[in-house]
Amino acid sequence: MYSSGSREAVREYLWLKFLWNQLSQIERTLFLASLRDTEEKKWSTMKLMQNFPKKVIRRRLNNLELLFGEKVSSKERLSGYYQLRIEIREETRRLPRPPKFSGYIKSPSAAGSKRQLVRQLLDEMVTGEEYVDVEKVSWYNLLSVESVSLFLGRGVIGS
Repeated sequence: MYSSGSREAVREYLWLKFLWNQLSQIERTLFLASLRDTEEKKWSTMKLMQNFPKKVIRRRLNNLELLFGEKVSSKERLSGYYQLRIEIREETRRLPRPPKFSGYIKSPSAAGSKRQLVRQLLDEMVTGEEYVDVEKVSWYNLLSVESVSLFLGRGVIGS
């Protein structure tokens, strides 16, 4: 892929074009290949578009993005990306053959001790080196309900 903009700009263009227009087959392939596992908002939107009209999901998404202070995925933003030139070229080639692996291990001690790994994980959990955010936003749940009342009824997001 060659473009006149950055890779992130191309990813954003494909996302907005997916929301507001129709992607070609090669653009759809590139869009799906460029999605990351951590982009729950995009995955949830695509999943919900299987069951709900695109118009409803877009409206809910834009309302939630406004509420959370994110960049709104609007049609006006898409029009700004039309000046971006993208050249997509698909190439099929054979991958090099991987080295042969027999899987043979003489004894469990040759593979290394598993106890040290478990002990390290437990130590990290006790010391709190890695913090897990429990209150992560579930975009799927927020986008799938008709209206969401937040903050004890002070703000309502309708469909």
